[in-house]
Amino acid sequence: MSRALASALLLSFGLALAAPVFAPATACAATTGEVTGGLPTIPWQRIGQWVLKNALTLFMLAEEIWRDAQGGSDAPPAETPPTPPPAPLALEAG
Repeated sequence: MSRALASALLLSFGLALAAPVFAPATACAATTGEVTGGLPTIPWQRIGQWVLKNALTLFMLAEEIWRDAQGGSDAPPAETPPTPPPAPLALEAG
């Protein structure tokens, strides 16, 4: 559930940043004059401030999504138990 939500959040954020690239630009038509269209302007300065403010959280979110995509587990690797010391040699009474 959290992976789907995080993926949707990153996808929507990426699309919001990339949307101006795909928006049609202002064009001049030969007969009707200026034609405008596309998406509204994006306040890049406010978006940049938000990204800088939340950079660590966004980085951690991207890292968790990357780890889940690679098939990693949430738990850190288990510690290996220490090996027991060798048993002392028994001296035989003669």
